Amino acid sequence: MDKAGGSREVVETLSTVEVKKLAECEEAIRENSKMYFLAGDALTQINDERLYKAEFTSFDKYCEGRWGFSGSHARRLMEAYELVKKLQSAIPKIGDEELPQNEFQARLYRDLHEEKHWVRCWRTLLKVAKERSVPISTALIEECAGEPKAGRSKKPSTKAKARHSRDEPADDEHVREALNMISNAKRQVDDFGPKDWEKFLADLESILENA
Repeated sequence: MDKAGGSREVVETLSTVEVKKLAECEEAIRENSKMYFLAGDALTQINDERLYKAEFTSFDKYCEGRWGFSGSHARRLMEAYELVKKLQSAIPKIGDEELPQNEFQARLYRDLHEEKHWVRCWRTLLKVAKERSVPISTALIEECAGEPKAGRSKKPSTKAKARHSRDEPADDEHVREALNMISNAKRQVDDFGPKDWEKFLADLESILENA
């Protein structure tokens, strides 16, 4: 549903092909709220091909008027898709459960590693996750990272190993992930719109329910 009061100005027309593609992209955004990277793919196409031009004068206005979230959040989804696309193309048969599980995890991983190290470091992370029989989590991404943007994997500490032991409840890990999400939201409060907060609360609720 369009955000009420969205500012619109018809500036250009779309061809039949563009109208069809815009509809397909918007359906992908609407149906893939949990598959964040598919929404990022659709937003990338809309931005690159200016499929918003019939109703909005800019991509940011399109995001705010059509979806109720900021252009900054849209670009974060697009950047997350860039990471996921690279991992999927470089790691054969990688499953959805072996990818970053939300946009926050994807953004954190991008912040911790240079692009040239994305694939190599993710392979290392997957190996650690498999050895411990644990899912992809914010805590695991942080643990397996070296210095920010260095791309070097650090050796897990004894405390970290204990935290991820299959015999220990995952409560602490979920709480830590929730706290990381809250901290990140505080840093980006100026960029968050109503839909951003709605998604944030839904993700937070999901994490705490599994704690």
